[in-house]
Amino acid sequence: MNIGNSKEYTKNPNRDTNREFIKGLYEDYGLEMSSNKEVYEHFDDAISNGLVPSDKNRSSWEGECRRIRLLMLREEIYVPIDDETSVIKHNISLDKKNQRLMDLNRVHNKEKREDYRAINALEAMNESLIELLEKNNLKEFTKKHKVVNNSDNFWGVFHMTDLHGNEMVRLGGDSLTNSYDFTVLSKRAHKMVVKAKKHFKVNNVKNVVIALGGDLLNSSRRLDELVSASTNRMSAALLVVYILEQVILDLNKDFNVVISSVIGNESRLLDFVTHSPMIANENFDYLIDNMLRIIFKDAKGISFAEGNYLEKVVSLDGFNLLMLHGDRLKHNSLEKDIHSKIAKYAQVGITIHHVIFGHLHNALLSDYYSRGGSTVGSNSYSENALNLIGRASQNIYIVDSKNKSLDGIKLDLEKYDEYEGYDIKKELERYNAKSTEKLYKHETVFKIVI
Repeated sequence: MNIGNSKEYTKNPNRDTNREFIKGLYEDYGLEMSSNKEVYEHFDDAISNGLVPSDKNRSSWEGECRRIRLLMLREEIYVPIDDETSVIKHNISLDKKNQRLMDLNRVHNKEKREDYRAINALEAMNESLIELLEKNNLKEFTKKHKVVNNSDNFWGVFHMTDLHGNEMVRLGGDSLTNSYDFTVLSKRAHKMVVKAKKHFKVNNVKNVVIALGGDLLNSSRRLDELVSASTNRMSAALLVVYILEQVILDLNKDFNVVISSVIGNESRLLDFVTHSPMIANENFDYLIDNMLRIIFKDAKGISFAEGNYLEKVVSLDGFNLLMLHGDRLKHNSLEKDIHSKIAKYAQVGITIHHVIFGHLHNALLSDYYSRGGSTVGSNSYSENALNLIGRASQNIYIVDSKNKSLDGIKLDLEKYDEYEGYDIKKELERYNAKSTEKLYKHETVFKIVI
Protein backbone atom coordinates (compact mmCIF):
# COMPACT_ATOMS: atom_id res chain seq x y z
CA MET A 1 0.00 0.00 0.00
CA ASN A 2 1.42 3.38 -0.98
CA ILE A 3 0.74 5.71 1.94
CA GLY A 4 1.46 8.77 -0.12
CA ASN A 5 -1.42 8.06 -2.51
CA SER A 6 -3.86 6.58 0.00
CA LYS A 7 -7.19 8.37 0.41
CA GLU A 8 -7.52 6.73 3.83
CA TYR A 9 -4.76 8.97 5.15
CA THR A 10 -6.42 12.14 3.98
CA LYS A 11 -9.84 11.09 5.33
CA ASN A 12 -8.64 9.87 8.71
CA PRO A 13 -6.83 12.66 10.58
CA ASN A 14 -5.94 10.32 13.49
CA ARG A 15 -4.11 7.94 11.20
CA ASP A 16 -2.35 10.84 9.50
CA THR A 17 -1.30 12.10 12.96
CA ASN A 18 -0.16 8.60 13.88
CA ARG A 19 1.97 8.52 10.74
CA GLU A 20 3.60 11.84 11.69
CA PHE A 21 4.09 10.51 15.22
CA ILE A 22 5.94 7.43 13.88
CA LYS A 23 7.95 9.57 11.45
CA GLY A 24 9.00 11.82 14.31
CA LEU A 25 10.15 8.81 16.33
CA TYR A 26 12.31 7.54 13.45
CA GLU A 27 13.74 11.00 12.95
CA ASP A 28 14.74 10.99 16.64
CA TYR A 29 16.10 7.43 16.77
CA GLY A 30 17.38 7.17 13.19
CA LEU A 31 16.37 4.83 10.37
CA GLU A 32 18.70 1.93 11.28
CA MET A 33 17.16 -1.50 11.84
CA SER A 34 18.14 -1.31 15.49
CA SER A 35 15.86 1.74 15.89
CA ASN A 36 12.73 -0.38 15.37
CA LYS A 37 12.87 -1.67 18.92
CA GLU A 38 13.05 1.88 20.31
CA VAL A 39 10.06 2.97 18.19
CA TYR A 40 7.96 -0.09 19.13
CA GLU A 41 8.20 0.89 22.81
CA HIS A 42 5.98 3.95 22.09
CA PHE A 43 2.89 1.86 21.23
CA ASP A 44 1.26 2.60 24.61
CA ASP A 45 1.93 6.34 24.08
CA ALA A 46 0.15 6.15 20.71
CA ILE A 47 -2.86 4.42 22.36
CA SER A 48 -3.07 6.85 25.30
CA ASN A 49 -2.88 9.89 22.96
CA GLY A 50 -5.66 8.55 20.78
CA LEU A 51 -3.45 8.24 17.72
CA VAL A 52 -4.60 4.64 17.17
CA PRO A 53 -7.80 2.87 18.33
CA SER A 54 -7.64 1.26 21.78
CA ASP A 55 -8.37 -2.16 20.27
CA LYS A 56 -5.45 -1.81 17.85
CA ASN A 57 -3.19 -4.89 17.79
CA ARG A 58 0.44 -4.13 18.78
CA SER A 59 1.94 -6.38 16.10
CA SER A 60 -0.04 -4.65 13.34
CA TRP A 61 1.12 -1.27 14.68
CA GLU A 62 4.70 -2.50 14.61
CA GLY A 63 4.14 -3.63 11.04
CA GLU A 64 2.95 -0.14 10.15
CA CYS A 65 6.08 1.32 11.80
CA ARG A 66 8.23 -0.88 9.61
CA ARG A 67 6.36 0.14 6.45
CA ILE A 68 6.72 3.83 7.26
CA ARG A 69 10.43 3.34 7.97
CA LEU A 70 10.90 1.70 4.56
CA LEU A 71 8.98 4.48 2.85
CA MET A 72 11.07 7.07 4.63
CA LEU A 73 14.18 5.29 3.39
CA ARG A 74 12.81 5.37 -0.15
CA GLU A 75 11.73 9.01 0.29
CA GLU A 76 8.14 8.10 -0.61
CA ILE A 77 6.43 9.70 2.35
CA TYR A 78 3.48 11.71 1.04
CA VAL A 79 3.92 15.48 1.01
CA PRO A 80 1.00 17.56 -0.35
CA ILE A 81 2.42 19.57 -3.26
CA ASP A 82 0.06 22.47 -2.59
CA ASP A 83 1.33 22.90 0.97
CA GLU A 84 4.42 25.11 0.68
CA THR A 85 5.23 24.84 4.41
CA SER A 86 5.20 21.01 4.25
CA VAL A 87 7.50 21.04 1.23
CA ILE A 88 9.99 23.27 3.07
CA LYS A 89 9.81 21.07 6.16
CA HIS A 90 10.31 17.98 4.02
CA ASN A 91 13.33 19.50 2.28
CA ILE A 92 14.84 20.52 5.62
CA SER A 93 14.30 16.96 6.87
CA LEU A 94 16.09 15.57 3.81
CA ASP A 95 18.97 18.01 4.30
CA LYS A 96 19.29 16.93 7.93
CA LYS A 97 19.39 13.27 6.96
CA ASN A 98 21.91 13.97 4.23
CA GLN A 99 24.11 15.92 6.65
CA ARG A 100 23.84 13.11 9.18
CA LEU A 101 24.96 10.56 6.58
CA MET A 102 27.84 12.82 5.56
CA ASP A 103 28.92 13.12 9.21
CA LEU A 104 28.74 9.36 9.70
CA ASN A 105 30.70 8.82 6.51
CA ARG A 106 33.36 11.29 7.69
CA VAL A 107 33.72 9.43 11.00
CA HIS A 108 33.88 6.10 9.16
CA ASN A 109 36.54 7.38 6.77
CA LYS A 110 38.56 8.80 9.69
CA GLU A 111 38.49 5.40 11.43
CA LYS A 112 39.55 3.68 8.21
CA ARG A 113 42.40 6.15 7.68
CA GLU A 114 43.66 5.57 11.22
CA ASP A 115 43.40 1.79 10.80
CA TYR A 116 45.27 1.91 7.48
CA ARG A 117 47.96 4.14 9.00
CA ALA A 118 48.38 1.70 11.90
CA ILE A 119 48.54 -1.27 9.51
CA ASN A 120 51.06 0.52 7.28
CA ALA A 121 53.19 1.41 10.31
CA LEU A 122 53.12 -2.20 11.59
CA GLU A 123 53.96 -3.55 8.14
CA ALA A 124 56.87 -1.11 7.82
CA MET A 125 58.10 -2.05 11.33
CA ASN A 126 57.76 -5.76 10.50
CA GLU A 127 59.71 -5.34 7.24
CA SER A 128 62.45 -3.38 9.04
CA LEU A 129 62.66 -6.01 11.79
CA ILE A 130 62.94 -8.86 9.26
CA GLU A 131 65.58 -6.92 7.32
CA LEU A 132 67.55 -6.29 10.54
CA LEU A 133 67.35 -9.95 11.60
CA GLU A 134 68.37 -11.19 8.16
CA LYS A 135 71.42 -8.90 8.23
CA ASN A 136 72.41 -10.60 11.50
CA ASN A 137 72.02 -14.10 10.09
CA LEU A 138 74.24 -16.50 12.04
CA LYS A 139 74.58 -19.29 9.48
CA GLU A 140 78.33 -18.58 9.15
CA PHE A 141 78.81 -19.45 12.83
CA THR A 142 77.09 -22.85 12.88
CA LYS A 143 78.21 -26.30 11.80
CA LYS A 144 76.75 -29.64 10.82
CA HIS A 145 78.00 -32.59 12.90
CA LYS A 146 78.47 -35.90 11.16
CA VAL A 147 76.28 -38.75 12.43
CA VAL A 148 77.43 -42.23 11.36
CA ASN A 149 74.34 -44.23 12.31
CA ASN A 150 71.51 -42.23 13.82
CA SER A 151 69.66 -45.27 15.20
CA ASP A 152 72.63 -46.15 17.44
CA ASN A 153 72.87 -42.66 18.90
CA PHE A 154 70.96 -41.13 21.72
CA TRP A 155 68.96 -37.91 21.48
CA GLY A 156 69.26 -35.11 24.01
CA VAL A 157 66.25 -32.97 24.94
CA PHE A 158 67.09 -29.55 26.39
CA HIS A 159 63.79 -28.45 27.96
CA MET A 160 63.69 -24.66 28.50
CA THR A 161 60.34 -23.56 29.89
CA ASP A 162 58.94 -20.65 31.90
CA LEU A 163 61.90 -18.29 31.52
CA HIS A 164 59.62 -15.32 32.22
CA GLY A 165 62.06 -12.89 30.65
CA ASN A 166 61.34 -9.34 31.83
CA GLU A 167 60.34 -10.45 35.34
CA MET A 168 62.42 -8.81 38.04
CA VAL A 169 62.63 -10.40 41.49
CA ARG A 170 64.45 -8.34 44.13
CA LEU A 171 66.28 -10.02 46.99
CA GLY A 172 64.89 -8.53 50.20
CA GLY A 173 62.17 -6.75 48.24
CA ASP A 174 60.13 -9.45 46.49
CA SER A 175 61.92 -12.54 47.78
CA LEU A 176 63.80 -13.70 50.88
CA THR A 177 66.14 -15.97 48.94
CA ASN A 178 66.27 -14.94 45.29
CA SER A 179 66.89 -12.18 42.78
CA TYR A 180 66.13 -12.36 39.06
CA ASP A 181 66.59 -10.18 36.01
CA PHE A 182 68.03 -10.60 32.50
CA THR A 183 71.58 -10.96 33.85
CA VAL A 184 70.51 -13.80 36.16
CA LEU A 185 68.56 -15.43 33.31
CA SER A 186 71.69 -15.29 31.17
CA LYS A 187 73.82 -16.92 33.88
CA ARG A 188 71.28 -19.65 34.67
CA ALA A 189 70.89 -20.40 30.95
CA HIS A 190 74.70 -20.68 30.66
CA LYS A 191 74.81 -23.00 33.69
CA MET A 192 72.13 -25.18 32.12
CA VAL A 193 74.11 -25.51 28.88
CA VAL A 194 77.36 -26.39 30.67
CA LYS A 195 75.70 -29.04 32.86
CA ALA A 196 73.60 -30.45 30.00
CA LYS A 197 76.63 -30.86 27.73
CA LYS A 198 78.33 -33.12 30.30
CA HIS A 199 75.31 -35.45 30.43
CA PHE A 200 74.82 -35.46 26.65
CA LYS A 201 78.47 -36.27 25.90
CA VAL A 202 78.60 -39.14 28.40
CA ASN A 203 75.52 -40.66 26.74
CA ASN A 204 76.89 -40.38 23.17
CA VAL A 205 74.31 -37.77 22.15
CA LYS A 206 74.77 -36.34 18.66
CA ASN A 207 71.48 -34.48 18.16
CA VAL A 208 69.79 -32.17 20.68
CA VAL A 209 66.22 -30.88 20.65
CA ILE A 210 65.86 -27.48 22.34
CA ALA A 211 62.29 -27.76 23.56
CA LEU A 212 61.02 -24.22 24.24
CA GLY A 213 58.05 -24.85 26.51
CA GLY A 214 56.37 -21.43 26.53
CA ASP A 215 56.14 -18.43 28.86
CA LEU A 216 59.50 -17.23 27.58
CA LEU A 217 58.26 -13.71 28.37
CA ASN A 218 56.50 -12.48 31.48
CA SER A 219 52.94 -11.18 31.45
CA SER A 220 52.24 -7.46 31.89
CA ARG A 221 48.45 -7.60 32.28
CA ARG A 222 48.47 -7.35 36.07
CA LEU A 223 49.70 -4.34 38.04
CA ASP A 224 52.39 -6.15 40.05
CA GLU A 225 53.79 -7.66 36.82
CA LEU A 226 53.84 -4.27 35.15
CA VAL A 227 55.65 -2.68 38.09
CA SER A 228 58.22 -5.50 38.32
CA ALA A 229 59.06 -5.49 34.60
CA SER A 230 62.65 -4.83 33.54
CA THR A 231 61.68 -3.11 30.29
CA ASN A 232 58.85 -3.00 27.73
CA ARG A 233 57.74 -6.35 26.28
CA MET A 234 59.07 -5.81 22.76
CA SER A 235 62.53 -4.96 24.06
CA ALA A 236 62.26 -7.91 26.44
CA ALA A 237 61.43 -10.22 23.52
CA LEU A 238 64.57 -9.07 21.69
CA LEU A 239 66.67 -9.66 24.81
CA VAL A 240 65.26 -13.20 25.19
CA VAL A 241 66.04 -13.85 21.51
CA TYR A 242 69.60 -12.61 22.09
CA ILE A 243 70.09 -15.01 25.03
CA LEU A 244 68.50 -17.96 23.19
CA GLU A 245 70.62 -17.45 20.07
CA GLN A 246 73.75 -17.77 22.28
CA VAL A 247 72.33 -20.92 23.90
CA ILE A 248 71.75 -22.39 20.42
CA LEU A 249 75.24 -21.48 19.21
CA ASP A 250 76.81 -22.90 22.38
CA LEU A 251 75.03 -26.26 22.00
CA ASN A 252 75.73 -26.34 18.26
CA LYS A 253 79.47 -26.38 18.97
CA ASP A 254 79.04 -30.03 19.97
CA PHE A 255 75.66 -31.17 18.62
CA ASN A 256 73.22 -30.79 15.77
CA VAL A 257 70.30 -28.76 17.11
CA VAL A 258 66.54 -28.87 16.43
CA ILE A 259 64.44 -26.06 17.93
CA SER A 260 60.83 -26.95 18.78
CA SER A 261 58.45 -24.45 20.38
CA VAL A 262 55.04 -24.34 22.01
CA ILE A 263 53.36 -21.23 23.40
CA GLY A 264 52.47 -20.41 27.00
CA ASN A 265 49.67 -18.46 28.61
CA GLU A 266 51.64 -15.58 30.15
CA SER A 267 53.25 -14.55 26.85
CA ARG A 268 49.97 -14.04 25.01
CA LEU A 269 49.20 -10.66 23.47
CA LEU A 270 45.43 -10.98 23.98
CA ASP A 271 43.64 -10.71 27.33
CA PHE A 272 41.62 -13.90 26.83
CA VAL A 273 42.68 -17.55 26.52
CA THR A 274 41.79 -19.24 23.23
CA HIS A 275 41.92 -22.84 22.01
CA SER A 276 42.18 -21.87 18.34
CA PRO A 277 45.79 -22.31 17.09
CA MET A 278 45.43 -19.37 14.67
CA ILE A 279 44.36 -16.90 17.38
CA ALA A 280 46.61 -18.47 20.04
CA ASN A 281 49.63 -17.55 17.92
CA GLU A 282 49.03 -13.91 18.94
CA ASN A 283 51.80 -14.65 21.41
CA PHE A 284 55.36 -13.49 22.14
CA ASP A 285 56.54 -17.14 22.28
CA TYR A 286 55.45 -17.52 18.66
CA LEU A 287 57.19 -14.25 17.78
CA ILE A 288 60.44 -15.32 19.47
CA ASP A 289 60.41 -18.67 17.64
CA ASN A 290 59.95 -16.95 14.28
CA MET A 291 62.69 -14.40 15.00
CA LEU A 292 65.06 -17.29 15.73
CA ARG A 293 64.01 -18.91 12.43
CA ILE A 294 65.06 -15.76 10.55
CA ILE A 295 68.38 -15.47 12.42
CA PHE A 296 69.25 -19.13 11.77
CA LYS A 297 67.80 -19.35 8.26
CA ASP A 298 69.85 -21.83 6.16
CA ALA A 299 72.20 -22.39 9.12
CA LYS A 300 74.20 -25.63 9.05
CA GLY A 301 73.31 -28.06 11.85
CA ILE A 302 70.28 -25.99 12.95
CA SER A 303 66.68 -26.86 12.07
CA PHE A 304 63.18 -26.07 13.36
CA ALA A 305 60.26 -28.39 14.10
CA GLU A 306 56.95 -27.59 12.44
CA GLY A 307 53.46 -28.19 13.84
CA ASN A 308 50.79 -26.90 16.19
CA TYR A 309 52.08 -24.32 18.69
CA LEU A 310 49.50 -25.33 21.32
CA GLU A 311 50.79 -28.91 21.45
CA LYS A 312 53.49 -30.40 19.26
CA VAL A 313 54.61 -33.98 18.60
CA VAL A 314 58.34 -34.34 17.89
CA SER A 315 59.47 -37.71 16.54
CA LEU A 316 63.05 -38.64 17.51
CA ASP A 317 63.77 -41.60 15.23
CA GLY A 318 60.42 -43.14 16.17
CA PHE A 319 60.30 -41.98 19.81
CA ASN A 320 57.31 -39.59 19.92
CA LEU A 321 57.63 -36.74 22.39
CA LEU A 322 54.53 -34.61 23.03
CA MET A 323 55.28 -31.00 24.00
CA LEU A 324 52.72 -28.86 25.90
CA HIS A 325 52.96 -25.75 28.02
CA GLY A 326 50.75 -27.25 30.73
CA ASP A 327 48.20 -24.50 31.32
CA ARG A 328 45.43 -26.66 29.80
CA LEU A 329 46.16 -29.67 32.01
CA LYS A 330 44.25 -30.45 35.19
CA HIS A 331 47.14 -30.67 37.64
CA ASN A 332 44.97 -32.01 40.49
CA SER A 333 44.26 -35.09 38.33
CA LEU A 334 47.44 -35.02 36.26
CA GLU A 335 47.86 -38.78 35.72
CA LYS A 336 44.35 -39.12 34.31
CA ASP A 337 44.65 -36.01 32.12
CA ILE A 338 48.01 -37.08 30.65
CA HIS A 339 46.67 -40.52 29.73
CA SER A 340 43.66 -38.84 28.09
CA LYS A 341 46.09 -36.86 25.94
CA ILE A 342 47.99 -40.03 25.02
CA ALA A 343 44.70 -41.80 24.18
CA LYS A 344 43.62 -38.91 21.94
CA TYR A 345 46.70 -39.36 19.76
CA ALA A 346 46.39 -43.16 19.86
CA GLN A 347 42.97 -42.83 18.18
CA VAL A 348 44.66 -41.34 15.10
CA GLY A 349 47.47 -43.89 15.09
CA ILE A 350 50.19 -41.88 16.90
CA THR A 351 51.88 -43.52 19.88
CA ILE A 352 53.04 -40.97 22.42
CA HIS A 353 56.00 -42.28 24.43
CA HIS A 354 56.47 -39.30 26.76
CA VAL A 355 54.84 -35.92 27.51
CA ILE A 356 56.81 -32.85 28.66
CA PHE A 357 55.37 -29.57 29.92
CA GLY A 358 55.93 -26.77 32.45
CA HIS A 359 53.67 -23.98 33.76
CA LEU A 360 53.77 -24.67 37.54
CA HIS A 361 57.48 -23.76 38.07
CA ASN A 362 57.95 -27.03 39.96
CA ALA A 363 59.96 -29.88 38.46
CA LEU A 364 58.56 -33.40 38.30
CA LEU A 365 59.94 -36.56 36.64
CA SER A 366 57.67 -39.52 35.97
CA ASP A 367 57.41 -42.60 33.73
CA TYR A 368 55.17 -41.16 31.03
CA TYR A 369 55.38 -37.43 31.69
CA SER A 370 57.76 -34.82 33.08
CA ARG A 371 57.23 -31.25 34.21
CA GLY A 372 59.98 -28.66 33.87
CA GLY A 373 60.67 -25.98 36.45
CA SER A 374 61.55 -22.35 35.81
CA THR A 375 64.66 -20.19 35.60
CA VAL A 376 62.98 -17.62 37.89
CA GLY A 377 62.95 -19.46 41.24
CA SER A 378 61.22 -17.94 44.25
CA ASN A 379 59.22 -14.76 43.76
CA SER A 380 56.61 -12.75 45.66
CA TYR A 381 53.78 -15.04 44.53
CA SER A 382 55.37 -18.31 45.62
CA GLU A 383 56.61 -16.94 48.95
CA ASN A 384 53.74 -14.65 49.98
CA ALA A 385 50.71 -16.31 48.36
CA LEU A 386 51.73 -19.99 48.43
CA ASN A 387 54.14 -19.85 51.43
CA LEU A 388 56.66 -21.84 49.40
CA ILE A 389 60.36 -21.29 48.78
CA GLY A 390 61.04 -22.35 45.22
CA ARG A 391 64.25 -23.11 43.36
CA ALA A 392 65.32 -22.31 39.82
CA SER A 393 65.62 -25.50 37.77
CA GLN A 394 65.17 -26.99 34.31
CA ASN A 395 65.01 -30.56 32.98
CA ILE A 396 66.99 -32.38 30.34
CA TYR A 397 66.24 -35.84 28.95
CA ILE A 398 68.28 -38.60 27.31
CA VAL A 399 66.18 -40.46 24.74
CA ASP A 400 67.10 -43.96 23.57
CA SER A 401 64.99 -44.07 20.43
CA LYS A 402 65.97 -47.67 19.64
CA ASN A 403 64.58 -49.01 22.93
CA LYS A 404 61.89 -46.31 23.26
CA SER A 405 63.12 -45.18 26.67
CA LEU A 406 63.77 -41.82 28.34
CA ASP A 407 65.91 -40.79 31.31
CA GLY A 408 64.96 -37.48 32.93
CA ILE A 409 67.45 -35.29 34.81
CA LYS A 410 66.59 -32.19 36.86
CA LEU A 411 69.28 -29.51 36.74
CA ASP A 412 69.38 -27.21 39.76
CA LEU A 413 70.12 -23.67 38.53
CA GLU A 414 69.59 -21.73 41.75
CA LYS A 415 73.24 -20.74 42.42
CA TYR A 416 75.07 -19.25 39.46
CA ASP A 417 78.03 -17.26 40.86
CA GLU A 418 80.71 -19.40 39.19
CA TYR A 419 79.12 -18.95 35.74
CA GLU A 420 79.90 -15.90 33.63
CA GLY A 421 76.68 -16.02 31.67
CA TYR A 422 76.22 -14.87 28.10
CA ASP A 423 77.32 -11.41 27.03
CA ILE A 424 74.21 -9.21 27.15
CA LYS A 425 75.61 -6.05 28.76
CA LYS A 426 75.44 -3.97 25.56
CA GLU A 427 71.95 -5.24 24.80
CA LEU A 428 70.75 -4.32 28.30
CA GLU A 429 72.10 -0.80 27.84
CA ARG A 430 70.57 -0.53 24.36
CA TYR A 431 67.09 -1.38 25.64
CA ASN A 432 67.50 0.50 28.93
CA ALA A 433 66.55 -2.55 30.96
CA LYS A 434 66.26 -2.18 34.72
CA SER A 435 68.51 -4.28 36.92
CA THR A 436 68.20 -5.46 40.51
CA GLU A 437 71.81 -4.37 41.02
CA LYS A 438 70.93 -0.73 40.30
CA LEU A 439 67.64 -0.56 42.14
CA TYR A 440 68.14 -2.31 45.46
CA LYS A 441 70.89 -3.08 47.96
CA HIS A 442 70.83 -6.76 48.87
CA GLU A 443 70.21 -6.35 52.60
CA THR A 444 67.38 -8.25 54.26
CA VAL A 445 67.96 -7.14 57.90
CA PHE A 446 67.04 -3.66 59.11
CA LYS A 447 69.96 -2.37 61.17
CA ILE A 448 69.63 0.19 63.93
CA VAL A 449 72.85 2.04 64.75
CA ILE A 450 73.02 4.14 67.95
